[in-house]
Amino acid sequence: MGKNNIKNVKLKSFTKIKQLDNWTIHHKLAAVFILIFFAAVLVIVVPSFRGGVGSLFIKHDMSFKLIETSTGTVIEDADVLFGGKQYKSDSTGVVVIKNVAIGKNTLNISKPFYESVNTSIVISPFGNIVQRTFNMLAKGEIARLTVKNKISGQVIQGAAVRVGNNGQVHTNSKGIAYLVLPKDTKSAEAKITGLNILDATITLFNANDSTTNVASVIPKGKVFVLKKSNGIIDVVSSNLDGSDSKIVVAGTGKEIVADTQLIMSSGGEYVALKSRRDDELNAKLFVFDSSKNTMNVIDQEQASFIPVGWIGTKFIYTVYKKDVALWSPAKQIIRSYDAVSKLTINIDTTNGEGTSAIDFANESLESVYLISGNIVYTKKWQSSYYYGARLMNKRMSVVSADPEGLKINVIREWQAGYNAYLKSAQSSPVKLNIYIELDGVVISYYTFQDNQVTEQDKVAVAGFTDKNKFPVFYSNPSNISTVWAVKQNSKSSIYLANKKGDGALQIAATSGYDILGWYDDDYILIENILLSQVFVMSKQGIGSGIVPVKVGDYFKPLQDYRQFGYGK
Repeated sequence: MGKNNIKNVKLKSFTKIKQLDNWTIHHKLAAVFILIFFAAVLVIVVPSFRGGVGSLFIKHDMSFKLIETSTGTVIEDADVLFGGKQYKSDSTGVVVIKNVAIGKNTLNISKPFYESVNTSIVISPFGNIVQRTFNMLAKGEIARLTVKNKISGQVIQGAAVRVGNNGQVHTNSKGIAYLVLPKDTKSAEAKITGLNILDATITLFNANDSTTNVASVIPKGKVFVLKKSNGIIDVVSSNLDGSDSKIVVAGTGKEIVADTQLIMSSGGEYVALKSRRDDELNAKLFVFDSSKNTMNVIDQEQASFIPVGWIGTKFIYTVYKKDVALWSPAKQIIRSYDAVSKLTINIDTTNGEGTSAIDFANESLESVYLISGNIVYTKKWQSSYYYGARLMNKRMSVVSADPEGLKINVIREWQAGYNAYLKSAQSSPVKLNIYIELDGVVISYYTFQDNQVTEQDKVAVAGFTDKNKFPVFYSNPSNISTVWAVKQNSKSSIYLANKKGDGALQIAATSGYDILGWYDDDYILIENILLSQVFVMSKQGIGSGIVPVKVGDYFKPLQDYRQFGYGK
């Protein structure tokens, strides 16, 4: 071939390459698809490429689900070896494997007392990998276990059960777990654990019926009570079943029974304690933080403190200052203490005026309630005998305030007077009865509800405002439900209703019991009045084999108050 011919051939080859290059530049997407097509052909046609270079570029996610053959239940905590890597099946019996290379992979699945799986799986480069199910037959003895809440009787889902080192199993939506024991095993010790339950151990028998293996477990939680021994009043905590009882605030021996109170927030995160623990003449207010096991003084003035209760993490109380004159402002104060920020704020203070004990007029707090997450209270004026004229422009009132003290709303006012009376009683979870009298003449009757005061027709005042004629209403932390007890003779009927007290359902009829308050949203603390014992019951009530669980004995001071808080 001559030089010119060779030159022409090179020129034509260069031109074709240049044309292909130009086409590739202008047809990038088509070029990519062509490359993928040829790669796929290589994978299919050339086996060596399938597990070699091709595996570097094409990967898939996949999963396996493991099922026990005879019961149809999932197999969790099984050992799975795939592609040279080790995995465990989760509580749903599933193993998820990411970035699986195409080609042939070896799969080995094993768990004590189950038939093993040994196979190989070829991963294709085409399509999505769907979940694959493998059935494994139990070779040992199958034991069925049902886990229930001892207080409510309801089944518990997600509790972890373990026998020895044979792997754990979680209870399903029906509270059931199937465990496989070694062949010919009659019984074994099973340990039950869970996020919201106390650890428990049960003797598990190799039975696959619904009645043999039933474990009743206790929810996690702490209850705080007062206990008195040898003149010393301690604060004691225990689990909801009374176990792990211990002193968390030791008494000093200087406590005065009439000046000692304990009010636990719902759930037991914080405990307010009114106590005289030193040589001071007045009791102080403390808050115990159960999560940190610390106690802080929140108030220690020359004053009398009256606990009202908890709204969430805020403790509400009133102060009556002993070192402030009758005619001076701020003789009485409503305060809110935030257990999280450890800040105390004044919600409202009383006013006063005058010059001496025989020439004064002062405002006083009559009653303080916690209703629907707010502080609702009544205020009136009084004066010295000869200076009733000071009341000329003074007003009695019903006031609502939020626990942060950001919004104070005077709902209604009436003229004050020397012989004026403002009486109130809580007649439902969200309603107050109010009675107004001025100069010995009944003015009118009112009800407070939904931040409004409405005048009522004349009624019998004794039944309208007598606090003893109405039960104590307790709202749960979410302000969704309310419970109360109605006492007749020696019997107590406990009712559950919505937040307004509507749709009441009797959930217990007991002898000698009364309500102490809520523990979280699901449980109610009650007391045996005669024996001074605390019990916990479910809001579903008592019956069908479900009985209250005893928390323990406690010391109840002489005054009547809501020991375990109430409010929102």
